[in-house]
Amino acid sequence: LSVGIIGKRRTHKFETSLEKYHNLLNYIIENKNLVSKKQKAEVRKLGKQMILTVENINRMEYASFHKGYALSFRVYMASILIILLTGFYIILRLSRTVIGSLSTVEKNMNKFVKTGYHKLDLNIQEREIVSLQNAFNRMIVSLDRNKKRLVQSEKLAALGTLLSGIAHELNNPISNISLTCQVLLSELNDKNRDSFDETEIKSSLKMIDDETIRARNIIKTLLDYSRDKPSQKVCINLATLISDVLVLCRASGKSKNIDYLIKIDPDIKTYADKQRLQMVCMNLLLNSQDAIEKQGKINIQAKIIEEDSVNTHEEVEGELLLELSFRDDGAGIPGENLDRIFDPFFSTKMTGDGTGLGLFITHEIIAEEGGTIEVESEEGKYTEFTVRFPLCQVPVEIEE
Repeated sequence: LSVGIIGKRRTHKFETSLEKYHNLLNYIIENKNLVSKKQKAEVRKLGKQMILTVENINRMEYASFHKGYALSFRVYMASILIILLTGFYIILRLSRTVIGSLSTVEKNMNKFVKTGYHKLDLNIQEREIVSLQNAFNRMIVSLDRNKKRLVQSEKLAALGTLLSGIAHELNNPISNISLTCQVLLSELNDKNRDSFDETEIKSSLKMIDDETIRARNIIKTLLDYSRDKPSQKVCINLATLISDVLVLCRASGKSKNIDYLIKIDPDIKTYADKQRLQMVCMNLLLNSQDAIEKQGKINIQAKIIEEDSVNTHEEVEGELLLELSFRDDGAGIPGENLDRIFDPFFSTKMTGDGTGLGLFITHEIIAEEGGTIEVESEEGKYTEFTVRFPLCQVPVEIEE
């Protein structure tokens, strides 16, 4: 019997009664004829007591079992609840950590989309996020390096297109210099002349000097455009920059009768990367020239406008915008191609006549400067590219 169920005292009493009942039964079995009615009644009484005691023990055991089962069930349910709460707490902490880290990554990605290539610096210690940051930064370095190579390749490709025209443009001042020198030499060798016209000689020498400067400027513009230099912002006079670009581009359009109509305030200055801005103008001007088959006009205009006056360009930041437009009356762009002209490697030219990267690179440069470019065209009539970007004020110390 379980002492823990009925207690030590009851257990001892039951054992004593059981032993007494056992002894009395043995006595009755051995002395059947000598057993009195009192002894028989005592045996029945003891048997009844033991039956009641056993039944009581059974009830107590059942109650104890039921109580233990209920307690075990409560402990089981409490354990499950504790495990669930612990798991929920861990998941909550992890989710906050992960979501917080992902939110930081998202903010930096949005900044990357708006401002262009830059490395991530998340200041997060989670190993997975650190691995993601390192992989992303390696990708950015590789993309930036490949993009610079792509831009340089496009510049060289554009120069290849312009070379014959530039050679012709250089030939003019060189021919003028040669002709003037021959005239001077002829006069110096003329033995019949007793004196020389000093004014005429000075005029000839001035012409040689002017043509030399003209040739030097052409070569300087060509070298400035072709060199692969680090990005550096300088004070730029927009009218002068467009004039330099025209020197390179006009020569390639000699075979066409093109009128260039320039309307730019000579006082407009900005503080930007000259090479990048020069490349944007070069690509857009060459694109306009290519659109004209035999003869036509190209209008180049620049002006400073208020941001509020451009209702459809809320993404452009800054109070003042520099708006630069190139409009030609060439073949125009088919409507189905308007959404694709800024895609890389998209070109409507014959194979070998273009890389399909000019407008793509132009769009990328403008986007990195925080600006926008839009195109408006009607097939067979005109095409107009309009560039708007924040007007960077020239620092006083640089302007002076």
